[in-house]
Amino acid sequence: MNGGRSTTDEAGRGAAERLIFFSDAVVAIALTLLAIELPVPEGSTPQALAKAVGRGGQQYLAFLISFLVIFLYWNGHHRQFRYLTDATPALVRWNGLWLFAIVLTPFATRVLTGGQGEDHGAFPWRFGVYAVLQVIAGLASLMSARTMQTQHLVAEGAPTELFHNSYVRIGSLVVVFALSIPLAFVLGEYTYIGWSLAPVVMRLWFFVAARRRPAPKSPAPSSPAPSSRASA
Repeated sequence: MNGGRSTTDEAGRGAAERLIFFSDAVVAIALTLLAIELPVPEGSTPQALAKAVGRGGQQYLAFLISFLVIFLYWNGHHRQFRYLTDATPALVRWNGLWLFAIVLTPFATRVLTGGQGEDHGAFPWRFGVYAVLQVIAGLASLMSARTMQTQHLVAEGAPTELFHNSYVRIGSLVVVFALSIPLAFVLGEYTYIGWSLAPVVMRLWFFVAARRRPAPKSPAPSSPAPSSRASA
């Protein structure tokens, strides 16, 4: 069993390139849909324009968050898929699930900001829809990395820390989004602040991993060669 690998290296490279190009196109469309949904501020005076911008502040904040989230996921995708040598069925399925979550992020962003003026009791549920979708995206990305690693779909010369770094970066996002779901029922809209902790979690994870990594063993000192006088 070859896991559905291509029969030749050339075919494998072609399949990998098609998967990468398709993924990049879907991400570009998702980012474009985010911008299309932004409200256009209107006002005949600077004061009126400033008030219009303030009224749309939540939408602008949600756009910024979603843009950064999609970019971080795409950046991780780019880091590992640049060394991809083939696109097996398992990898295509996990990548498809990741794209499913990415392309739904603009919709989830509208859900997140669509409750202005309503009872705040609905906010945690809107927040949860967005966070669950990002957890799905992160888990699919992690499984894509795992599939590439176990099926040996990485070109020679790839960094030795490629998958470890991917697990830490994407895993940090998954942890932060997952923990934010129950917190939204307690903290309400202040839970947005928790999402900014992803870089902190990432740095802490890298620090702990570096401390637990065994230090390289120093070579044993070589014994001095016997002098010619002693051998005489």
